Amino acid sequence: MNTDLPDYVADDFRSYAPILRETLAVLAEGYQAPTSVPAKTSDDLEWNVVLAALASACQSELGQEVARRLPLLQHRESLERRLREVEEATRLLTCPETPSAAGMQPIGLPLDHARRGGNLDPLELRAVAQNAQVATRLRRCIEQQAALAPLLHQIADDLLPLPEISRAIDTAIEADGRIADAASPDLGALRRRVKNYQDRVRTRAEAFLKDEDFKPFLQDDFFTLREGRFVLPIRSGEKGNVGGIVHGTSQTGHTIYIEPTAIVELNNDMRLAQMEVEEEERRILARLSRLVAAKADALESNEDLLVFLDLTLGMGKLSLRLGAGRPELSRGTRLCLRQARHPALVLRAQEAQRPFEVIPNDIELGDDVRVLVISGPNTGGKTVSLKTIGLSCLMARAGLHITAGPGSAVPLVTGLFTDIGDDQSIERDLSTFSAHVVNISSFLDRVGKDSVVLLDELFAGTDPVQG
Repeated sequence: MNTDLPDYVADDFRSYAPILRETLAVLAEGYQAPTSVPAKTSDDLEWNVVLAALASACQSELGQEVARRLPLLQHRESLERRLREVEEATRLLTCPETPSAAGMQPIGLPLDHARRGGNLDPLELRAVAQNAQVATRLRRCIEQQAALAPLLHQIADDLLPLPEISRAIDTAIEADGRIADAASPDLGALRRRVKNYQDRVRTRAEAFLKDEDFKPFLQDDFFTLREGRFVLPIRSGEKGNVGGIVHGTSQTGHTIYIEPTAIVELNNDMRLAQMEVEEEERRILARLSRLVAAKADALESNEDLLVFLDLTLGMGKLSLRLGAGRPELSRGTRLCLRQARHPALVLRAQEAQRPFEVIPNDIELGDDVRVLVISGPNTGGKTVSLKTIGLSCLMARAGLHITAGPGSAVPLVTGLFTDIGDDQSIERDLSTFSAHVVNISSFLDRVGKDSVVLLDELFAGTDPVQG
């Protein structure tokens, strides 16, 4: 269990607020990333494999969605803090009581509806209450271990306790979404009145079914409900022998559903009592919805904080799963990977029926080195090393720990481009080499001094005689 106290104070770092906004912006409709990973780079490096593993480590629907679309952070100060936050998450996750956002649900749409004066349904209210409880639980858990995670404590400290919301909804709405009898002073009594009328109508309907003189008119030996009223299934040819209100026919036309005159008044009383119950339930939902509307800003702020914390804890879980660590961010172009492993290979090894060893590599480029050539025999790990370099740069830029040992450092890259694999195309009449040229031409004008370009077997598919 890693319980080493941090050697820094939270106030030395950038505020978490702009990092949260930058991270959760991916949830906005029509979001365009300031810095995006080219599709080919993502495919070549198996970036989506890493993001899928991160998503599976998150406990909320929104946390998983952000994880699958994890943005690259724009500022060094943001990354310095984010990498530390993930380190704090790993610390908390190895404690006896681990923080969790389990149970959190998306409530953005219900909050907007409540703000506009609409009534929330019982399950929407349950979701609101559940989020309030998760926020209280998570805040308390992190607060109790604040010395281990001062940066995460800063975030959790802004979660607003809303006991009045959770108490009011828990009292009124049961776990399955049913409005509780205790939700108002009158609801229980009104429901008992409805039950009394239902029992009386049912008794009268059963009497018809047992009446030997009435049985010849019945199509079946049961009663049913139509439009909330008890009716009997009468043979179509016997309609004239049964007085009452017709409520429809069967699909075949052989059965007519009639409400006998003898139970019309009881049915009327029952329906009026049911309408009183429905009106009382509407009043209860309206009261609770107004309470939610009054606290909508606080509930929305809590939702953002919960998603961010859930994502951060997910990043910590992924770090522990991969045996990853926090890299240093180079001020120049220095790259130093100690005992680096390809994270997708690590994940694959863990999930394989026959686990295999992922061979680590040391890779280093100094500040004055701009080119690294990797040579060696086939199946010697050259492509895996290239991908490991690329993924290490990507993961650090997204605030993730990298699968490399202590003392590792990565530069803050502004662009990452790859030409890995055989992209020959019969449809476009492209040879392997031509496909390489087309791909490189597509990104060449976007390469800057802080970009990383990974080229694998650039001259594969050429004829050495023809040139």
